[in-house]
Amino acid sequence: MWRMGTYYVGMGRSSKAWRYEQTARTFIAKTIADHPKIGPAENDGHKVFERFRAVTEPLSISGIVGNIEGPYAFVFYQGSSKKLYFARDPLGRRSLLIHKPTLVNPIFLLASVSAGGDDDANEFEELSTDGIFVLDLATLREPENFVTDFHSSFVVIPRASGEHRPFGVIKRVDQSLPPDNLPRIDGLDAISLPTPLLDATEQLIYQLDRSVMLRVRDIPQAPGGGGNAKVAVLFSWRN
Repeated sequence: MWRMGTYYVGMGRSSKAWRYEQTARTFIAKTIADHPKIGPAENDGHKVFERFRAVTEPLSISGIVGNIEGPYAFVFYQGSSKKLYFARDPLGRRSLLIHKPTLVNPIFLLASVSAGGDDDANEFEELSTDGIFVLDLATLREPENFVTDFHSSFVVIPRASGEHRPFGVIKRVDQSLPPDNLPRIDGLDAISLPTPLLDATEQLIYQLDRSVMLRVRDIPQAPGGGGNAKVAVLFSWRN
């Protein structure tokens, strides 16, 4: 039950479902230390999958996602270890629901949506953002002990943080307030703005331009199109 925006991939005995936004795509390249910059015709989600497949220990998954900024949720099965990894971004901006097996309903489910009030039997809850969750499927071999074995096979990997994992955990909020004697700004032109504010404004415009460029640079031409336009913008105005 994955909605639009999901990236599915499967190779051999491993597979991954990955939900993310364009705000995360810009930073996915930072996780690909062994690859050059991702080209317009390449798939960033596939490269993350390649990194996932290459891990030899669970902590490596935490290190990979610790370099990704933006909303995401993923489920990754590694065939070689028979482990299932799943998590959301630290702020929980992408939905991922879990139903843990119980004696009444001994079923394990992961989903991005539920049926709401009509789905009470499955007892879905939002997956915590405290860490990366791992389920060792190799230990779940006896159906009659599934509920007990599930809880002993279900572990949480701490999120990696530090200089090389800048997005592993939520950053501390800067609680300092600007001084009361800030200079008055008479306009938004380069002459009127103080140097720090001018630098910040130029950096913001640069990031906005780059964000748009990454979205439109590799749009394919529609077959049989009647013009050269590749992008249409629809504005919805609400009072």
